Amino acid sequence: MVTDPQVLVGGMPVEGLVSRGTDQASLFRIHVQAPGGLATIRRVVLQYSQPGPNHHGGSMMGGSSGTVLCYDDGTHGDDIPGDGIYHYMDPEDQIGCHGLNAPQGNYQYVFWCEDVLGQKSNTATVTIVRQ
Repeated sequence: MVTDPQVLVGGMPVEGLVSRGTDQASLFRIHVQAPGGLATIRRVVLQYSQPGPNHHGGSMMGGSSGTVLCYDDGTHGDDIPGDGIYHYMDPEDQIGCHGLNAPQGNYQYVFWCEDVLGQKSNTATVTIVRQ
């Protein structure tokens, strides 16, 4: 089960609405609990979608989407390996909603995990609007 999805910038959660950009990296974090223990988790996934830019400062269709893996091994922004809190650090600011050049519009981040049998957990979603 995944709970408590967060997008952090400079250690502070980003929620709901973003109006200013920054050059700090995004950190994505999710808490994972597994009935059989964390050793049964095969992967933790973050699926993102973001708007595409247009020439009027707003957003339009044609944005990007994709998936990245989150880690609980002391890498990718994870500070305590093995604690069940998975992270993905975005140092190049490719999927973050707060970057200096991030287009306006809706950003959606959906987290889930899969166990070693391929069973998918619930999903946890964070939606942020860049104005």
